[in-house]
Amino acid sequence: MGSDLYDVRAVSRSDTDLVLDVRVVHPDAMRIPPDRSFALMLLRDGVKDGDVLAREISFEDTMDEVWVTRYAAGFIRDVQVTDVTGKPPKAAEENPYHRYWDHPEEWMRGRLHVTVAHPAWIAHVEPGARWQSGAFVLTATYDDHPPIVPGAAGPAEVEGAFVWVPRECVIERAAPPDIPALFEAPAYASSAYAAMQVMKAGAIDGERLRSWIGKPVRVMASYGEVCGSLVAVPDDATVVVASDFGITRTSPESIGLLKPIAGRRGEKLTYGRVLEAAATLAMSATKTGTALEVRMQVPPDGRSLPIETETDVLGMLFAPLQYSFEDAATAADYQKFRPSPLSRALEQDLAARDMEGAHRVAEILPEIAKQYIASLEIEPPPATAPLQLDELSHADAREALAAPWPMATLRAHVTDEKWLEHFTIDAPRVLPRRPLPAPTAPKPRPAPIAFAPPDDRAVLWTGEKIWVAERRGSTWTARWGKRSDEQRQTKDHPLASAEKAKAAFDKAVAAKVRGGYRRARPTAEAVAIVKKRLGLEVDDASGKVVVTKVGPPCKDVDFMGTIWCRPADEVFGVMPVKTRADTRVRVVEEIAIALEPVAPGDEVYVHCQRPATRSGGSPLVNIR
Repeated sequence: MGSDLYDVRAVSRSDTDLVLDVRVVHPDAMRIPPDRSFALMLLRDGVKDGDVLAREISFEDTMDEVWVTRYAAGFIRDVQVTDVTGKPPKAAEENPYHRYWDHPEEWMRGRLHVTVAHPAWIAHVEPGARWQSGAFVLTATYDDHPPIVPGAAGPAEVEGAFVWVPRECVIERAAPPDIPALFEAPAYASSAYAAMQVMKAGAIDGERLRSWIGKPVRVMASYGEVCGSLVAVPDDATVVVASDFGITRTSPESIGLLKPIAGRRGEKLTYGRVLEAAATLAMSATKTGTALEVRMQVPPDGRSLPIETETDVLGMLFAPLQYSFEDAATAADYQKFRPSPLSRALEQDLAARDMEGAHRVAEILPEIAKQYIASLEIEPPPATAPLQLDELSHADAREALAAPWPMATLRAHVTDEKWLEHFTIDAPRVLPRRPLPAPTAPKPRPAPIAFAPPDDRAVLWTGEKIWVAERRGSTWTARWGKRSDEQRQTKDHPLASAEKAKAAFDKAVAAKVRGGYRRARPTAEAVAIVKKRLGLEVDDASGKVVVTKVGPPCKDVDFMGTIWCRPADEVFGVMPVKTRADTRVRVVEEIAIALEPVAPGDEVYVHCQRPATRSGGSPLVNIR
């Protein structure tokens, strides 16, 4: 179930009552809810193959909101929570770096009292048994349902048990190129089916296996079960299965065809969801000088074409020049262009904006689109009603999907035929789901970052306390509070002249020093320390610590080619990993204070954000 959130231990069991000791082991799970779906997931996570509950309920059932809403009350009659300890303090809820989070052995735990409808549902849980669980609350509402007993399921449904899925639904998931145009997929969770004609590893008939291509199968692999559609067999030891519109390549321990069985049905895969997953495809392209014509196939669900303006056309031309996640061996590759005349021109456009890397082109496409695309004309697909496939029989739905899909045509002219040199469509190419922003005028270049420093500054600290005083002309200002708090108290002291303000400023600083406060290094020295140890040149005269230049070691911190620290970013905190002493900063001296006890080579989180979007992150810097 993904990350383990809870450690579970069975305390006692009697007839239909079970008591579990539930301990939180992940900070995202700071609650133990008295909820049926939560309790059902806990119980299902503790089963072994062959247990009654495992035969009756699949993992997918517990993740199916429709199924859980319908049937959970038939299995779980009541849930209560008692004896909760270790709740996080309010300060820890507001601060992810609070010391509370460093002691998971003291995190929340409690007793979960579960009453089930039949003793079989807890028969697999022996007192003293322990297991891990990723349980959570799936729904807040449950239908009334009479008690469910083992083996009391409805009849097997054959018609509607499977749906047809077009290969357009998985083509952007690195699917093999020769998969069937349509393949059958299970419409319900795996508990609605059994496997027949099962072949096991070492005795798999390759010819027979290939005859199953396009049919629904159950594959048992080393990591678990996959129910989906067999879409390719690269060799006798490997199969490719499409499930949940994704692709799995695996060596099966066993594989068998699916057949419907009696069971409780949850959410059904509708043809609306199937077609929603299908991609719009560029099928072919012809070029004549500066003219480009692209034929596009559109899924028959009534959607609009995702190509509307010059921005979309330029995006289509740019797409094959950027390395995909599959092709990029390193994060640095993701920033590179494949060579072409258009690549060189786009690199110049980025350089003119003090930007670099293919991953940044998307940010400027609307500004530059009309430099490359002179005109465009779109012939949309014919106006037809969306297919209503859920109302059709299985055979009729296949026939409807197998019919030709709507086609659209793009005719465009570029400003120079060399922009088309690289562009070919040898195989269907996936188009974006939505149109890009329409062309806009180029954004004005930002003015150079320049701030007026204060006439005087003093930064003093002791333990967790910080006191900052600044004088500008005839007014001096004091800000004070805890070093770990973002909010500080502020008080302005306006005086009759700059001289009087200077005298009052010096007097206040002297008083703090006599009171035991340490004076931080002067601003210039603090700036030099931050530059040397973090690789950031900063200016804080605006009232915020603003990055003006990025260098080593911070320049090497990135995520898939995205540099977290850039000029104009605001640094609002630092936290050494070893001590987890989080410092919120408003002046550069506070960074220098936090770095003072940190040894070379230790790691420090640098909290920063982009002023325009308030988005950002905390790159981990190995400081000097």
